[in-house]
Amino acid sequence: MGHTKYTINSKFFEHDTPEAFYVAGFLAADGCVRIQNGRHIITISLKEEDMLHLKKIQRLMNSDHLLYKRIVKNSLRNSEYKDSITYTLSICNTKIFNDLKRFNIFPNKSLTYVLPKEIKNHKYVFFRIF
Repeated sequence: MGHTKYTINSKFFEHDTPEAFYVAGFLAADGCVRIQNGRHIITISLKEEDMLHLKKIQRLMNSDHLLYKRIVKNSLRNSEYKDSITYTLSICNTKIFNDLKRFNIFPNKSLTYVLPKEIKNHKYVFFRIF
């Protein structure tokens, strides 16, 4: 089964720019990276109200990857146990996956993420952790 090819700026994280640091920060906080069937996948899922952030990331990265809509039934994350809608941006790109390592973004980072010292003190990091 073939895979659809989408366009994206694969060199997005090669240079230090405010946009690259914005997206890397978003991925560090809310993203997921994984290797599945030999494919390097970067995913961000957000609730419907935050979908504009995903569109901004698409635009910044010159991506035409699709946003996938998902209805989550009786979500435990929703205190009222209502159905909720999420949107997911999923990018399969080995170069971007590898470039994110300098931001300490790697599989299973959720409970272990630490901002690297050289990134923490970078001029494009606007929020400093003391």
